[in-house]
Amino acid sequence: MDPISYPDPLFATAVILAGGKSLRMGFDKQLIQGKAQSLIENIIEKLSEVFLDIVLVTHRPELYDAVIKQQPQLRLLSDLYPDMGPMGGIHAGLVHAKSQFVYVTGCDMPYVNIDFIESVMHSLKASQLPVSGAMLKRKNGYLEPLNAFYHRDLVISMEARLKAGKSGLQDFCRTHPFMWLSEKDAQAFDELDHMFINLNEPSDLKRWKQKEPQNEEDMLVEKVSLTKYRKGQALSEEDDVIRECRFNLIWSDTQEMTLYCLPDRLDDLVMGWLYSNGMIQSTKDVLNLHLTGDKDRMTARIQLREIKTEDVTIVVRKPRDWKKTLNPSDIQALITALDSRARLFHRTGGTHNMMLVNREDLVVMDHVEDISRHHGLHKLVGAALKEEHDLSETILVASCRLSASILAIVSMARIPVVISGAAVTSQAIHRAREEKISLIGFAREQRFNDYESYFRRD
Repeated sequence: MDPISYPDPLFATAVILAGGKSLRMGFDKQLIQGKAQSLIENIIEKLSEVFLDIVLVTHRPELYDAVIKQQPQLRLLSDLYPDMGPMGGIHAGLVHAKSQFVYVTGCDMPYVNIDFIESVMHSLKASQLPVSGAMLKRKNGYLEPLNAFYHRDLVISMEARLKAGKSGLQDFCRTHPFMWLSEKDAQAFDELDHMFINLNEPSDLKRWKQKEPQNEEDMLVEKVSLTKYRKGQALSEEDDVIRECRFNLIWSDTQEMTLYCLPDRLDDLVMGWLYSNGMIQSTKDVLNLHLTGDKDRMTARIQLREIKTEDVTIVVRKPRDWKKTLNPSDIQALITALDSRARLFHRTGGTHNMMLVNREDLVVMDHVEDISRHHGLHKLVGAALKEEHDLSETILVASCRLSASILAIVSMARIPVVISGAAVTSQAIHRAREEKISLIGFAREQRFNDYESYFRRD
């Protein structure tokens, strides 16, 4: 029997160009450091929110030995046609791409705009005509060849240009049917045009450092003094501990519930918790939500719309088979992508890690870490509810144990496929079979358990 072939998705690969000579900067721009990490690490982290495969085209791969250990989705490549400028780097990325369209940016472009990227992806996906990619064309006719998408089919014509010694991207792109974005399109996401800025000179770098935001991750971690024992020795040290927030929910003036969670995305948590407990069907049922308190103790006062019986919608779930969408290598890639996002877990060991992925193209829609696996899932569901996303076309990827209580939230949200790197309980399996949910556990190191197909019924 011939092996089943799986076509590459529309979107998976993002390419970062890092092979320039940096003449105006005076030092290699690959070495630019921010307040918390290098600029390239920051770009990789942001792009990993959307893309499963990150390619860095560089002539100095030795700089990234430590980075690649922390970012397993990162691949390092070199130009196949050296000294040919950005086109040489784009060509190398297209040759090794794992998707039909490839997003391309530079290692000196600090303002990654995820909303803009996802909007362009949506436009490319909806296009009725074959296109070579998408990029901004300014009013004066100048093209912005970075922060742009290129189709992998451009490899042949691009290689012909490079062999002829022609590396001008402006002329090349004008001869192909790109989707041209207007300045108005871009300004809807970035009024000040930051996302097309390159750090070319020391003055650019100085301005960026003055504007660079503080690391939000530090706000979710607390430094504590402690004694560590190693091999019989007691050592006094400071260590990072994940921050836990006492979160009181008050509704109908008299009803109250206390949750313990990570003190971020609390509005998402409220929406997801209310929805999962059958108290709302949409965000329109929340008439008012007021948050007060500090990072250790918060209160949400909620005013709900009264839901009448005739307002309740009953949705029948259709069976879903993960094998029609995924192959085993996809499952491993999703678990790897999940782990690469678990920054708080790797720093403190104190969080669960979850993300929602579009079933059709495996694009990551949302990711969350929380001290509670239930509240992490509540945050994902709440955010999707606010954006009116249909979760019946998603995959939940999680690091945590899958219990019946987790499956209850999954069922309410109509998520059809759940993948976890951890164990699955018997009641979770029974519920998954009853609800026609595809359930995969112990997904790690190129192995996993498919409980939907192989769990005994008797």
